[in-house]
Amino acid sequence: MIGSFIAACGGIAFFAIGAGAMLAPGLSSVQYGLPTTDRTALALIRAIGARDIVLGIILLLLLATRNRAALEIVLGVSVIAALGDATAVVTGRSDAGPRDLAIHAGGAIALIVAWRLARFREE
Repeated sequence: MIGSFIAACGGIAFFAIGAGAMLAPGLSSVQYGLPTTDRTALALIRAIGARDIVLGIILLLLLATRNRAALEIVLGVSVIAALGDATAVVTGRSDAGPRDLAIHAGGAIALIVAWRLARFREE
């Protein structure tokens, strides 16, 4: 039950973060750790937002259909997105600090915890 709850929170969070990036890419770029007003960079933030919306919908659909095996896989591989985001911040800013990376590292840790908990077969 706790694994499903955390996975649901993750799905909702992915969706909300993605919607924010689509609707307010400038604000999202600051929260993301790569503050910018460059139109090309803001377009990339919107693309990342679309990815997050899709991941959120997939997680919620897998929970709703009780597809535990696929849920485990999606939770596990979603860690790659969080690590990729952290890498983008580190390589995109010479002054990136712990605060800039914490959001992405925290996301990766939360996904790993959700993945581990989802592995416990709940009914």
